[in-house]
Amino acid sequence: MQLSQYIFHSMLALTLLAAAETYAEVDTGGTKVTISAMVVAPPPCTVPANMNISFENVNVENITTYKKKIDYFIMCEGSSKIKMKITGEGATFDGNVLKTSNGNLGIRLYADGTPWHINTPLPINYPVIPQIDAMLVKQRNATLATGIFTSEAIMIVETN
Repeated sequence: MQLSQYIFHSMLALTLLAAAETYAEVDTGGTKVTISAMVVAPPPCTVPANMNISFENVNVENITTYKKKIDYFIMCEGSSKIKMKITGEGATFDGNVLKTSNGNLGIRLYADGTPWHINTPLPINYPVIPQIDAMLVKQRNATLATGIFTSEAIMIVETN
């Protein structure tokens, strides 16, 4: 049996990193109130806006042999200490792996060969970034339905 699948990971950087000045005046009918503030945040990091990862055709009998390297980049200014997190919904059979549209199938992430739980920050000494791999996993003793499946996740990179 062959299982044709496509994994779509929406990768999005949450970069609320900018410097801005705020200035406001309030006229209360004779009393003028002026508020001035400067908001300063760490330098921005850039990551890919969207990534599509495909496992192609997969034999359901050998599901755990399908591991895909996730090609990505991170570009940060000024900080060597950053944290990266992949957020998403956990599979019903294992909350540490990404849920897919096939209820008996999940995606386990690896950082430099070590299992990496979703929604868990990973400290990184930038500019060295870990190799991230995605591996298919199925619920124990489950029979997988054939067909296309999808999954979504968000990559968040924060400076320390």
